[in-house]
Amino acid sequence: MVVRQLPAYQPSLVGRHAELRELDDVLVRAEPGNARIALVSGMAGVGKTALVRGWANRMDEAFPGGTLHADLNGFGATSPEAPEEILTRFLKDLDVEPPTTTLDGLITAFRSATAGRSLLVVLDNARDAAQARPLLPGVGCAVVVTSRVRLESLIAREGAHPLTVQPLERPDAIAMLANSLGADRMRRAGHLVEEIAELVGGLPLALAVVAARLHRHPSEEVRSTRDALRETKTRLDTLSPGRETDLDVRVALSYSHEGLTSTAVELWALLALHPGPTVSSDAAANLAGRDCAADIAELVAAHLLEEPVHRRFAMHDLVRDYGRELTGLLPPGRAEEATTAVFDYLLQHVAACDQALVPGRQLPIPASPIGKVAVPPTARDAMEWLDVEYPTITAALRQAAETGADQHTWLLAVALVTYQWRRSRFADADRYLRTAADAAKRVAGLADQAMVYRMLGGSRWNMKEYPLAEGAQRHAVRLSEEAGDVRGLAYGHIGLAEIHLGRSEHSMARAAYGRACTLFRQLGDELGEADALGGIARVALAEGDHARAVEACSDARDRFAHIRDVNGEASILVLLGDVHADCGDWSRAAANYDLAISHYRSLTRHSHEAKTLVLLAGVLRLDGRTDESEQALHRARDLYHELGDTSGADRVAEMLANV
Repeated sequence: MVVRQLPAYQPSLVGRHAELRELDDVLVRAEPGNARIALVSGMAGVGKTALVRGWANRMDEAFPGGTLHADLNGFGATSPEAPEEILTRFLKDLDVEPPTTTLDGLITAFRSATAGRSLLVVLDNARDAAQARPLLPGVGCAVVVTSRVRLESLIAREGAHPLTVQPLERPDAIAMLANSLGADRMRRAGHLVEEIAELVGGLPLALAVVAARLHRHPSEEVRSTRDALRETKTRLDTLSPGRETDLDVRVALSYSHEGLTSTAVELWALLALHPGPTVSSDAAANLAGRDCAADIAELVAAHLLEEPVHRRFAMHDLVRDYGRELTGLLPPGRAEEATTAVFDYLLQHVAACDQALVPGRQLPIPASPIGKVAVPPTARDAMEWLDVEYPTITAALRQAAETGADQHTWLLAVALVTYQWRRSRFADADRYLRTAADAAKRVAGLADQAMVYRMLGGSRWNMKEYPLAEGAQRHAVRLSEEAGDVRGLAYGHIGLAEIHLGRSEHSMARAAYGRACTLFRQLGDELGEADALGGIARVALAEGDHARAVEACSDARDRFAHIRDVNGEASILVLLGDVHADCGDWSRAAANYDLAISHYRSLTRHSHEAKTLVLLAGVLRLDGRTDESEQALHRARDLYHELGDTSGADRVAEMLANV
């Protein structure tokens, strides 16, 4: 007799080939003696049931003893069936009369009746391991348990193999919608479908809701659906099709909500306020105002948080949307307090990193409300922290601007500029500084506004937008003069000098650098003086005055070394290399470039390291050191590849071809 209790079901298995193969490996091709239990878990609406039923419907030959299925209703509107009822039904289908109707008796009878039989048991939607454990069959059978929760004790005690189902990748999500819409609609609205798939994060339940909605309406509905999904505050309404609760994303998420502790629900709501895309465990604890490791673990186990990197957590956009609705459960004012805490945390840490990158630089950052924040021990540590946090910081900048948090908008932007310049993210810097300039005009003094415009000018100069750069710098100078800010005025002169030098207006550049140097010296500002001396050296090199260039470089390097500004010292070493190369002293030029390269490497300024390696290769070749020159070019090419700079890599490849 073949038992069959699996409901008739034709699910979409688009994009599930890897999971299907894994189920085959665990349950069909398992080594003798291994536990044949698969635990399929994932967030609400990710398609666990569809995956398992679709796989099981193809397994008749693999399990000639039949298939038994039970929906455990662990998460849903219906109360779970008692295990006695499910076991009684299973035994009836097996034509077994249990000697007793007690739970222990039913378990014994079921395991005896199924032992050695090639049977598949599907236990769908388990709330916890205790709900599934009494329903496990005897030795020799295969079991699939699906759950929204990673059932750790089932893994530890029964040896279940965990299989986590993720949302669909973008191409697979598009394919799922395309299958529903048909070729004609895809030709007319394919670009909209691509965005819809991205807006719902590849969640199969949400895709099914969209497909059902579009199926009932003309093609014009595709655009209006896309527009509705763009509105994050009402996106779940768009994915809630009236009374059909089995196709309601909000309802599906509410069942996960009901299974959590109150503190985990609170953390879900608070993390939904975080700008994302990821949050560190330290930032989460700061946001919650307490040790929340246990709550994080609970949310991870429920697949409401993922841990893509150790101690960093990500939340699906639809989970975040539901979490924002949960903020209504927070005490009055708690949501606003939490949002401010996020901004404060990021601002203090970005400012600490800026101190490591530019020791001694003074930014108008208020005293930390979160306690003392340690400055990273090295510039490399600061750059690595900012590399990881950059998407979160920029998301916070956008959120601060959108919510009118002017103080955080402009301060975060100016604290981030050094990092952006060192990573050649000049367009990003320009974007956020323009927003910062508007915010600073509303809440900051003239001197601080001038600083924003100086940074704008520097970003635009690096983007080769010289007229815009000059306009920003001249506006900064006017604001500094009006504010009586001598230091700001000195930096404004440096900004203008850079522009004059770029135009080969040497006398004007030299005069502006000289004015800046004098002002910095009066203030006792070694960092500013070193910057101005470096500018004087560049002008001297452009004019062919090598002696004056070397003297200015030497003075600048001493000051950078004294204040431990490794990046500033590296830039002067490159300039010294240029001076010696211009004199034809290839050996001394190479020595300076080589030392600069080691500095840039320590700072992880890979773009500057690559550029300097190219300079080094040039003087080594002129010095007759061909092998060393070729090695330097190979290192530069590798760095450009790592940076994704194809034009840089191509230039170096062309140089190598001509060696």
